Parts: sequence; structure tokens; C-alpha cells
Amino acid sequence: MDSRLRAQLIPLNGEQNVLGGYDFEFRDEPSSGHCCPICLFVMRNSVQTTCGHRFCKECLLRTFRESNARICPKDRNPIPQEGGFFADVAWDRDVLCLHVKCKRNERGCDWTAQLRHYQEHVKECLYEDVACAKCNEHVQRGLLRDHETSECRNRIVQCEYCEEEFEFWHKEVHDGEKCTRFPVDCPQQCEQTEIPREELESHIRDDCLMTVVACPYNDAGCNFSDKRINLEAHTKESTEDHLRKTWNEAKKELNKLKDTVKEIQAQAQAQAEKDQKEKRCLEILLQRSNDQIKELNEEIRMLKAQNSSFMLAGFRARMEKIEARLIHLERQQCGGIPVDERRNKSRKTIGKFFDRRGKHRSPKKSYSAEGLCDIP
Repeated sequence: MDSRLRAQLIPLNGEQNVLGGYDFEFRDEPSSGHCCPICLFVMRNSVQTTCGHRFCKECLLRTFRESNARICPKDRNPIPQEGGFFADVAWDRDVLCLHVKCKRNERGCDWTAQLRHYQEHVKECLYEDVACAKCNEHVQRGLLRDHETSECRNRIVQCEYCEEEFEFWHKEVHDGEKCTRFPVDCPQQCEQTEIPREELESHIRDDCLMTVVACPYNDAGCNFSDKRINLEAHTKESTEDHLRKTWNEAKKELNKLKDTVKEIQAQAQAQAEKDQKEKRCLEILLQRSNDQIKELNEEIRMLKAQNSSFMLAGFRARMEKIEARLIHLERQQCGGIPVDERRNKSRKTIGKFFDRRGKHRSPKKSYSAEGLCDIP
């Protein structure tokens, strides 16, 4: 059997393991030989037994399972286990050439063609039921687009009030609870309707004629409390009373203000006196500080003078010690000759050779330098 014919013998409509023959409305009445003796439908996957009778393959196998015996349903002859029946391909080809109507012809489909083409038609038939991809509900293929846009419960819709998008099945909850712009009637049954839900609270508080409110002159002593719709009439009727109560309250407030001003003035005076006392105390402290600074400066000057005297006396004593030390060292170098004598003697010796201007004198006589001592 070729692959094309095998494909044509696959059960139609996607059904698997279908028992019985083809349940179709044929354009021409099929012959009795085309019908299965067991299911009485036109044979599907026909087989022929060794005794020459034809059946649907699945119908024949079902009788074998039900009777637990391989007997021909037509003449009750036994059918061998091996080779007891075979596929009648030629008979199947004749069956598939029969013209049938679409199973959805009662819905309006006018398709008519050979049985072999029905499977291809089912894939495109506008009257065939298909599942919606969004809600899995089965609708006719031709109505699927309208279903997806206007009937599917899972289609996406947009709220006409707040423009939020959501699935259609959620619309009841959205409109009833979540939509902030959904129009609602005033719960106090005033004459205003279609109020956005988010403005309902402010409407009841500020505008609703059925809300119980107090008189604007409540602070002046008016005890009126009634629905807002009656407030205007009350205000007109009680104008003089409101003015009188307002004037009395104003006088009370004025007296309170006067008392407050006096109290503030007294506090200001007391504070000024306190500040004056503190100022005098600060001036005294400042004068004392200045006197102390002068005393400290005088003591610093005296200490500096004393320190200078002490330093000078110490310096002089130090110089005397140094001079005494030098004299002692000079005596050691000059053999014990007093410094003053040595210096005078040195000057006389030097004067023999140089005049006052430092010029060298020509000695008339030669002198021995023995006994002279260099002056460092």
C-alpha cells in the first residue's frame, strides 16, 4: 500500500482508534456492499476474510475480542490466526471516491467532494469547531475572530473611565471596586448622580445637600446642626441672632486681647529692668577686668626691669671671671710678668721700629730681640 493511500486511511477529524465506519451524509446513496455488516456504516479501513466477506478492520477485531474466538460474523466460519484476513486496498479506494457532504452542512457549509478530501477540508472549514487560544472555548472557525474580540472572557478590554487595561472577566470586580473614575450615585441619595468614585468622599464632605453640618456661626454660640439643604434657610432666618452672638464673641475676644497686651507689657517691663541690672553688673565686671589688666601689665613691666638688672649683674660677674682667667693665662705664657708691664714694654719696643703712622723706622742701632715677649 503506498504512503498516499495510507495517509488517506488515517481516521478523520483527528480521531484515533475509531470503531465503526464512516458516519457521513453521502451525496449519492452508497451500495450495500460499501457498508460494514457489523456497524452498518460505510467501511473504514476495510478488510476481507478468507471466506470472502468484507468488514471494517476495527469492527472485526472488536468481535474477536468480545467472543474470544476468531469466527466470521457473517457465516460463523473460523478465521485462521495467521492470514485469516487482509486489507482490501481496492475496496478502500472505491470508498474514498464516494462523494460526501460536510458534517457541518446543517450549520450552512455547502462543501461536497470525495471522502478522501474531507480531512483537508476540515482544517479550513469555517463551520468546524476550534478551541479559542485565550479561553479554550470551542467556537466555529468562522466566528473565532468575533469571539476573540467581543465574546471571549479572557480578551483584553480597556476601562472607559480610567483607561486601565484588564481581562474581560475582571470587569465586574474592576467596575464594582477598583475603578477610581467609575461613576456612582451618592449613597445619601442627594440629587447629584454619576460621581467619580474617588471624588465621592469629598462630595459628601463638602457638597452633598444631605450631609449633616453645623452652622458657620457655631464658634459664636449657634447650636444649629441639620442637613446642608436646610442651612441656607437657617442662615437667613437667624441673621440678627448671628450678628449679636458674633458681636458678643468679638467683645470677649477684644477683652482677652487687652488682658494679653497688658500681660505682655508687664513682662516686657520686668524683662527690661532685669536687662538693666545685668547691664550694670556687666559694666562693673568690665571695669574690674580692665583694672586687673592694668595691674598685670605693671607687674610684667617691673618683672622685665628686674630681669634686665639681674641679667646685667650676672653678665658683669661673668666678664670679671673671664678677664681674671685671661690674666692668669697671660701670666703663664709670659713667665709671670704682669700684663700691664709686659704691654708697656712691648709698646716701647714696637715704637723703636714704627712711627705713629705705621711707617718703619731705620734703626740707628741694632737691638737684640732677646727678652721680648710676643703679645697675643
